Amino acid sequence: MAVILLSTIPLRNLLTRDEPDKRLALSELPAEIRAKGYHWHISLYVVMYLYKFLIDQHNESMKARVGGYTHWVHGLEGDFTLWAQEAFRNDLLTDALSFHYLFVYLFIIWFSPMYFILVRDHVMADKAALNYLVIYLLAVPLYLFFNVEVTSSYIPGMDALLYHDNWFIEFVTNNDPMDNGVPSLHFGLPVGLLIL
Repeated sequence: MAVILLSTIPLRNLLTRDEPDKRLALSELPAEIRAKGYHWHISLYVVMYLYKFLIDQHNESMKARVGGYTHWVHGLEGDFTLWAQEAFRNDLLTDALSFHYLFVYLFIIWFSPMYFILVRDHVMADKAALNYLVIYLLAVPLYLFFNVEVTSSYIPGMDALLYHDNWFIEFVTNNDPMDNGVPSLHFGLPVGLLIL
């Protein structure tokens, strides 16, 4: 998390190198939050975190009632996922994609609205925060009522490549229930931002 926070300002400076006058100084940030009403952005993230916590507490009991739909997804894709894993298996690629899965996703959640606040773009800050809310609200009912396990727990011969390192295993198992494979927020949030 420290890397995410520390990289925010340098990346903002890189992206605004041609427009330094748009940059908001960190000392001006509290005043900007009050003036532009960014309290709701902060509240939104707190509510979404609490929402996720609540859902994670009820996920297992819901899964027992609703069942799983992993077999439907596997029926559509067949062994393509296993073939892709075998065809592209590479330690460097695994490390790069694991980094993307863990770091880049968390960075996008934080950086997208924060960047627009730090460059004084109130409209895009609103859109980035609403993108997060809409994608999350659309995805969570699917996680609860259309439960799809991760591929490595269902497809015979499929390896859980993300969990190849002790640090990754600890981080992921502490933060991911491993049963919300569809839809992918790692895909939905960035695509939503690109559409904006």
